[in-house]
Amino acid sequence: MSIINLFFYMKKLFLLLMILGGIFLFMQNVLADDSLKININTADVGTLDLLLPGIGAVKAQAIIDYRELNGPFETIEEIMDVSGIGQVTFDGLKDLITVGDNEQSPPEADQPSAGTINNEQESEPPPVQNNIEIIQSEPELLGYDIGSVVINEFVSDPADGEVEFLELYNTTIYSIDLSGWWIEDGSVRKSILGGTTLANGFFVLEKPKGNLNNTGDIIKLFDPAGGLIDQMSYGNWDDGNKNDNAPKADDPLATARVYDGQDTDKDDVDFALTQEITKGKPNVIYVEGEIGVSESKTQNNQTTTTAFLISTSTKKVVVESEVKELVKIGDVKIIITEILPNPAGSDTTEMIELYNPTEEDFNLYGLKLDDEDGGSSPYKFPKDTIIKAGEYLVFGKWETKIALNNDMDSARLLAGDNAIIDEIDYSSVTEGAGFARNDSNQWTWTTKITPGAKNSFSAPALTAVAGVKYSATVETGLAELRDRAVGSRVKTKGVVTVLPGVFGTQYFYISNQDGGAQIYMYSKDFPELAIGDEVEVAGEISEAYGETRIKIKNKEDIKVVGKSEPEVIALKISEIDEKYEGSFLRIEGEVTEKKSSYIYLDDGAEEIKVSFKENANIDSSSFETGDRIAVKGILIERSAGYQLLPRSSEDIELLNTAGEGEAVAEASQTDTAEKYLIATAGGLTSILIGLSVKARGFFVVRFIKKLGAVVLAFVKRG
Repeated sequence: MSIINLFFYMKKLFLLLMILGGIFLFMQNVLADDSLKININTADVGTLDLLLPGIGAVKAQAIIDYRELNGPFETIEEIMDVSGIGQVTFDGLKDLITVGDNEQSPPEADQPSAGTINNEQESEPPPVQNNIEIIQSEPELLGYDIGSVVINEFVSDPADGEVEFLELYNTTIYSIDLSGWWIEDGSVRKSILGGTTLANGFFVLEKPKGNLNNTGDIIKLFDPAGGLIDQMSYGNWDDGNKNDNAPKADDPLATARVYDGQDTDKDDVDFALTQEITKGKPNVIYVEGEIGVSESKTQNNQTTTTAFLISTSTKKVVVESEVKELVKIGDVKIIITEILPNPAGSDTTEMIELYNPTEEDFNLYGLKLDDEDGGSSPYKFPKDTIIKAGEYLVFGKWETKIALNNDMDSARLLAGDNAIIDEIDYSSVTEGAGFARNDSNQWTWTTKITPGAKNSFSAPALTAVAGVKYSATVETGLAELRDRAVGSRVKTKGVVTVLPGVFGTQYFYISNQDGGAQIYMYSKDFPELAIGDEVEVAGEISEAYGETRIKIKNKEDIKVVGKSEPEVIALKISEIDEKYEGSFLRIEGEVTEKKSSYIYLDDGAEEIKVSFKENANIDSSSFETGDRIAVKGILIERSAGYQLLPRSSEDIELLNTAGEGEAVAEASQTDTAEKYLIATAGGLTSILIGLSVKARGFFVVRFIKKLGAVVLAFVKRG
């Protein structure tokens, strides 16, 4: 090695040591002083986004939402409970954050109300209260009506990568301030709901305190005055009567009200299991296949089995031990009292209600339910299915598989020889309305659905306008589908991008450069399809989880008219909006977090969740956190934001690994870096010494990290 080369490398080494020495002194002061760290209990979205590595705008907002729902973070490790933040992200920021002093103090009388932001405070903003303290400015604090807000859906045994949650539903027409409300489980742990105003609709609480037991629990909702507004029990929780508990939901199911906000005070009637988890959206009751979820009980020396999977009725039991035949078939007095042929949204909650007007229990075994002759297959009641005297029994589509037509049809109760016991015909269906028998034995449409309870009728009666049906079929492009009203009949064309069975057995996707859409059929009787088939689809506009889709009745509604390669739309994440829902997209970015069922992809400006459906069989071993990849898939919207669903491993392309990215960055350095480093080394050292006394602002930390990368590249060069 020549003297010149030796001098050249010594110069670089000296420069690097001088800079690193300054950084070392500076970081000693920074890391020793919590006042220089980011307080995740008080920082706003902009601060979290700008100053914390691996935290973009989406995760920053998620941090804010989490602490508003659950109170202040008690430890920095708790930030990993926030959706989208895992161990890898935490390791990159744990030395830069603090929870500060979140010791609770009573709120000042003049402090801002919950949910407001005061940017003019001279000191730390008041911490979120963990304990309920009722401050009464009036002589008496007014409470809320029982049932004004109800527990509507929950997941106690979440799938991998998901979290427990509770969904509330405001049944009133008024907005309700949830400040001071709390939820309590069987362990008496409280989850505070402060800072949110709930209009008529849904509110979601993730990760409730204490955790919901998988086998059974009780959930209570209290208003600020301590009034019990709603409660429900599920599984094996003993609240004094286990027999009317709601079913427990094992992974991947949720427990949800059959009808949003409907509360008969009978949990086994109001709640059912569903595979369609609709957090913050209208409930959809759907279970695919036979899932063995049941509970055996012994009562009055009889062993009974309640099939939670299919039962949403009162006391519907299958008696396994000896039971006498209570009433002979020829003496049947059971009647049909209510039907729901066209529920709002999904048709999976269609139902037929029976009533026993007699004073004796009745065994339904040997009878059948059916729609119009030649329609669905009859449903035969299981052996010794009992309807109690004076009680109602509900049989849903999820159990009977009877599909009631939306235009005209009939519901029939039949004897074993198909003799008609009771029958009701209907037409001119109104979406979301039930057809019910009144006390005068007359049938009328009503918007008050009362499954398992005495019928109630809306007043005033439904008008002709409310009963409009969209019968004319309009040809429209995929881009215009979302402009059409729910219930409209449409015909459109697109190319098959996802086959039935990949994301779900009841739907597939079509798309083109204009947009995309889900094609849904309850019966799953699709024709033979292939990726690239150009199809013409005729059906009805519907909506599920906020996603517009076309609902069809049978495979004749689909016609293959040609063949064409699916066209993929390349987008930046920031360009994604509603018009691209259902479309076939391509997104590039860096993997910032990796789980078994999803990853987060960051393109430098925004990030998006990429979810892996089970039947897509995604092999995620080909990439790691830090790698840059391109993902093709279908865009969907969920309550937490947009997601991209790849169809298979072939939709994921590795662009370069984390190491390759560093090599590219090193290769891009030029002699300019050396010149700037030499010119600024002395000044930088002086600045670092000054900052080490008392630094203000973590922008310095991020600047030093970037500078260090440049210095290392500079030293390696040559």
